[in-house]
Amino acid sequence: MSLLAISVMIAHPIAGEGYELVERTDLGCVQIVAGGEDQATLDSLSRFLDFVPPEVGVVGRDVAGNRLIGLSPRSWLLICPSKNEDDVVRKYAGAFPDGTILASAFGDHLPWLELSGPRATVMLRKMGFLGLQGKEIPIKGARRQTLGHVPVVLLRMDQDLWRIGVEKVASSISATGWKVSRPTTVVGRSLKGL
Repeated sequence: MSLLAISVMIAHPIAGEGYELVERTDLGCVQIVAGGEDQATLDSLSRFLDFVPPEVGVVGRDVAGNRLIGLSPRSWLLICPSKNEDDVVRKYAGAFPDGTILASAFGDHLPWLELSGPRATVMLRKMGFLGLQGKEIPIKGARRQTLGHVPVVLLRMDQDLWRIGVEKVASSISATGWKVSRPTTVVGRSLKGL
């Protein structure tokens, strides 16, 4: 987890218990991009996936059970076990040697946090993660947005279970006085109640 993500959580504390934030080091992701929006390219991706790729903000599953989030009309984020990222990239490269569909490992750039508990949604709403675009994220839905100039991907797994992909960034944190000179992660820590 980046120090920036920790500082955001600390800057907006919620009194009491009721949530847990952990880094999911077991999750990786692969960014998939179509070289164009033409129907032939999207049809070939649909045949490869064995289903139509999800639209923006919608989450689907591929035949291996990996979640696929629609980021734009021609880009998706596939969430898979971190140990499988390279295999997924090779699979797409083999299926699309002409480069019409490109896949790149993205897990080192977008680590995942998991926020759970009966106050998880309240916490996100209070921090401004939810409701900024006037529409709540449905269960099994996703949204890409920024918080404090930090790009995030929010994935709602269940009523009070969220996965948050936070870009690793180099930034200055004025609220806490922390200075981050390079991407930093706290590996395997559970932050209860912050």
